[in-house]
Amino acid sequence: MPKPNHHPIVEQANQIFEKLVQWRRTFHQYPELSFKEFGTSKFITETLQQIKGIKVETGVGVETSVVGTLTSLGQVDMEHILS
Repeated sequence: MPKPNHHPIVEQANQIFEKLVQWRRTFHQYPELSFKEFGTSKFITETLQQIKGIKVETGVGVETSVVGTLTSLGQVDMEHILS
């Protein structure tokens, strides 16, 4: 069994860390009111739709909601996030 800090999930998270920080900074640079996060919702939807292994649903309960569901127990294709 891999050591906790060398687990494949932790390694994948570390690979996308800088990208996630960049996204967070962009979201905060362009703040949106609660339940009116149309720009953020669009970005999240488009990003998730490009990742193999995730089913995306929008407008669940609230117009701006986004739900991403893993469709298999296999690895999610992280290449889009890394590019």
